[in-house]
Amino acid sequence: MNAASGAPRPPRAEGCKTGNVGSHYQSPSRKARRLPERGAVTLTAMTTTWKGSCHCGAVRFSFKSGPITRGVRCNCSICLRKGAVMSTVYFPPADFTLEGREALSVYLFGDRMVNHFFCRTCGVYPFHDATTAPGHYRVNLGCVEGVDPLALEITVIDGRSLPV
Repeated sequence: MNAASGAPRPPRAEGCKTGNVGSHYQSPSRKARRLPERGAVTLTAMTTTWKGSCHCGAVRFSFKSGPITRGVRCNCSICLRKGAVMSTVYFPPADFTLEGREALSVYLFGDRMVNHFFCRTCGVYPFHDATTAPGHYRVNLGCVEGVDPLALEITVIDGRSLPV
């Protein structure tokens, strides 16, 4: 109940703990919209074509995505050593273009389920794909123009616990 007017308070948005008007406030005149599942990519008018490359520029790529606000890191042995912050999703071939494929080499280890691509010239790891979904790439956000991977919210994937 609003103390000043005696009118009922507008409903709180789900997850709002305080009930204060602010970023969690949901106007009663707006219909609630269901958000995509965590990690899902929804291509809308907000879609941007992002560009990236290895350090020397021999490998160049682009992909379509909404705003990049989060990243993931993996704690498996190879990812810990690479230290890369990766995209939260794999981008399908329709949304990903690659130039300089001839400059790439691939490293496989353990269960051989992931193709870890790297530039033969500068050694930078721009992306990887899973052998079960070739051409669907998870991107090293440190290679993407205009993205500061250290400023993103980062989730850790427990790759160390996956069977090898």
